[in-house]
Amino acid sequence: MLHPKVQAKVHVPSCVRVAALALAAGLAIGAAPALAEDKSDELSGMVGVGIAAVPDYEGSDDYRILPLPMFDLRYKSFFANFRDGFGAFLLETDKIDVGAGAVFVRGRRAKDSPEGLGKVKDAVGGRVFARYRPIDNMALTAGLTRSFGGTDGTLVDVTANYQFKPSKQMMLIPAVSATWASNKHTQRYFGISAEQSARSGLPAFDADSGLKDVSMSLTGLVALNRHWHLNATAVLTRYLGDAADSPINEHKWQPAMVVGVGYRF
Repeated sequence: MLHPKVQAKVHVPSCVRVAALALAAGLAIGAAPALAEDKSDELSGMVGVGIAAVPDYEGSDDYRILPLPMFDLRYKSFFANFRDGFGAFLLETDKIDVGAGAVFVRGRRAKDSPEGLGKVKDAVGGRVFARYRPIDNMALTAGLTRSFGGTDGTLVDVTANYQFKPSKQMMLIPAVSATWASNKHTQRYFGISAEQSARSGLPAFDADSGLKDVSMSLTGLVALNRHWHLNATAVLTRYLGDAADSPINEHKWQPAMVVGVGYRF
């Protein structure tokens, strides 16, 4: 049986979507429901494996097919998942959860970057988030992620999702999300300095803070039995502002997808 309580993933900001494809994901994939919600004195949750089709970097024309470990674990107030990282809930009520954790912040590999731009290092980020459930099966999430290394920037994300069951074995979760990025993040990821321009032949580009992207996603889960389930998530992201106008961005609209199998215990 699929868990009835909703928890929005990523977005999950864009910095963790790919991991969450979580994703996802964000690119994040920000729509998968948490299977490890209940506070317990025993370890509980879900583990699984999947395959993701994700762009080489945000806005890239090239894609990679990646194996993807999946996990969503809970022990007392502590959690571990791709949406919010490794951390703990600071507040839990019937309607509102507040938590903090450390998350992976994806950079950009040198071999994937346009020639002459170089890499943006992967980093660890600190994340805080609040999740509100106004009605049954719906969740509204707001989060802030500060990268320590990489872009040294800040991302703010908001996500809304809703889950419904067209059958006893199937659950569908549509979601929408948006991400705001600070000046440091946008410039170091999408900007082009004079030195980079000279090496790459691309025009110099100063990228400023602002709304970076909006996305829509749809997750489907099919329960095979009490423990095993199949899942698939498709995401479509629309880049905005300087993230869309950057010379390195080859697609203002960008899809991504992940399929997998999970075991709940």
